Parts: sequence; structure tokens; C-alpha cells
Amino acid sequence: DVARIRLRVAVHTGEARHDGNGIVGTAVNHAFRILDAQPFKDALKESGAWLAVVVSQRVHDDVVRHGPGTIDPDEYRPIDIAVKETEGTAWVRVPGAPSTPPAHRIGAEIAERPAAPLSHGLLRAGGATPLPAEPDVVPLAAVFEVVNQMCKVPLMTTEQGRNQVMGIVRGEISGAVPRHAEARQDVYSIVNTCLDYPGGLRELLMAIKGLAGEPMPVMELERTIARVLPRL
Repeated sequence: DVARIRLRVAVHTGEARHDGNGIVGTAVNHAFRILDAQPFKDALKESGAWLAVVVSQRVHDDVVRHGPGTIDPDEYRPIDIAVKETEGTAWVRVPGAPSTPPAHRIGAEIAERPAAPLSHGLLRAGGATPLPAEPDVVPLAAVFEVVNQMCKVPLMTTEQGRNQVMGIVRGEISGAVPRHAEARQDVYSIVNTCLDYPGGLRELLMAIKGLAGEPMPVMELERTIARVLPRL
């Protein structure tokens, strides 16, 4: 008994680099912060289990919720994260512990709190917990139309410009973007990731306007977003 330990595991995705002393990067920071979240620690402690896993919102959206292989999305439940400047949602699995409650048990909670639409078919009540409600899917054609217009903004055509913009966007979002050297792919990743966060696309637009001002391409970008994604 005295040799036993409890293990917490965090899973996130993103770029990382070696600085000579260890692995660093915003994605690494995010992984450590969801690992250190008190609700995650409490979940493991209260379960009496020896192992618990927490995955970031992005890993849940991109992998867990699709249920590939032996992954069962119903075994994961959401927790609120508030560690340093990182705030948001992560998903916990504790083997043997109760999993995410089914939809009919969440119905009363939905009725009490306003729901805001998110992309990828998720709805988040009160900006916190993804709910199994009717999907509000962002059409892929709309996403590409925004990407097309954003690629016409000179600031977003260079890696330096995109890095400056993402340096303004909150770290929770910028750290979750899988970056690419090719401009269009990078812009698509940025837009797609911002759609995963409430207010993320608006925050991206404000960062672009703050650095580039309001020349014609930026004004057209704002009109495009308002036209193809009016609810966002």
C-alpha cells in the first residue's frame, strides 16, 4: 500500500520545441494547466481510483467525441478549468467512475441556462459544458469563404503577420492552433480553431483590425463573417 501512487495524465495537441533544457511551448503549458486543474484532482481523489485522464477541449472535439477505436465518448465528463490565465473546459475520464450523464438527465439544466451555439455541432450551455442538443453545424462552405477572404488581408499572408495576430488572441485559443508554414492551411487552422471557442472568431477579427486597421480587405472580411456566420 505505501508504494502505490495515483497518476494523473493530461492529453493536448499542438506545437512544441526543445529549448535545450526541455520541451516548451504554449501547447505544453496548456497540457500542464489542465493537469493541475483542481476539478481534475478532485475527480481522481473522490473516485478512489489510481488513474485519471484529462483531455483538452480540442482533443475531445477532434478525437474523443468521434469515438474511434476503443474510445467511448460517454466515459468522459466535462470540467471547468481556471488555472492562471487559462480558462475553459476539459474532459475527464476516471476508469470505474460514473461517466457523462445521458441527455435526458441534462434536460432540466438546459432549461435553466441560455445556450450559445458553437461550431462542429456542439452547443455549450452558459459557455461551459458541451451539451447533446440539436447540432448547430457551421457549413464547411462558410468556413472556406471566411478563409478565402482572410487570405486577401495582406497581414494574414505572411507568417510574421499571422504570428502577430495570434499573439493578441488569448493563449487558450492560440495555443490550440495546429500551425502550418503554408499560408492558406495556417489561416484555415486559425479560423477552424477560433470557431471552437465562444467569441473566438470575433476576437480574431478584432486582432486583425487592431493591427491592420480597416482597409477594404478587412472591411470585406467583416462583412463576409456577418453574412455567412451571422449567429457567431
